[in-house]
Amino acid sequence: MKSHTREWSRIVDASEASVFVTPEYNGGFPAPLKNAWDYLVVEWQHKPAAFVSYGGVSAGTRAVQMGKQVVANLRMLPIGPTVSIPFVSQLVGEGDFSVI
Repeated sequence: MKSHTREWSRIVDASEASVFVTPEYNGGFPAPLKNAWDYLVVEWQHKPAAFVSYGGVSAGTRAVQMGKQVVANLRMLPIGPTVSIPFVSQLVGEGDFSVI
């Protein structure tokens, strides 16, 4: 195991919960997020998992629904309510979120 993976493992293991911020790509979550979940199976177990999603009209809600299934299989505890940000491209400019 590489040193950055061991550090990632320590961070996740020491956490009490996780908040996953994810876009939606083609109706699902991005591959790097799935890879992060799959790489550390034991460290995620029995911890709450919350989601913030963003995208176009669906605001990433399909990615969250898929993600909740995956984290439940990893024995995480997905939290029901989520934060979904629709039309995120209209809110982001110059690297900051705008308030409309």
